[in-house]
Amino acid sequence: MSVAPLIDHRRLEMLCAGDRELRTELADLFVAEAARHVKNASSAAAAADPRALAKAAHVLGGAANNIGATRLGSLANQAEDRAKAGEVANDLIAEIERVFDETRTELARPS
Repeated sequence: MSVAPLIDHRRLEMLCAGDRELRTELADLFVAEAARHVKNASSAAAAADPRALAKAAHVLGGAANNIGATRLGSLANQAEDRAKAGEVANDLIAEIERVFDETRTELARPS
């Protein structure tokens, strides 16, 4: 299985149409929202609640894929699928947390 790129910069630039101020605003909004969803997914995993985990992972995956955070989106989609099957994938949650930190750092870099 190939690893998705951390950020699909073409997707992000397409959303922003070259507007750097808009890119910064979108990145900031995404990071704030995604942090909440990562926390919700982590809490659901700690509580062994696959239903809550599937919900948090679904929202996180959608937001990540929309902005071009492809690796985070892919991991969230995998966590959602496993949670829907009744599995709390703690290994994926740890990876989601790590990749979210990398994504946040990458999005903070000037374009």
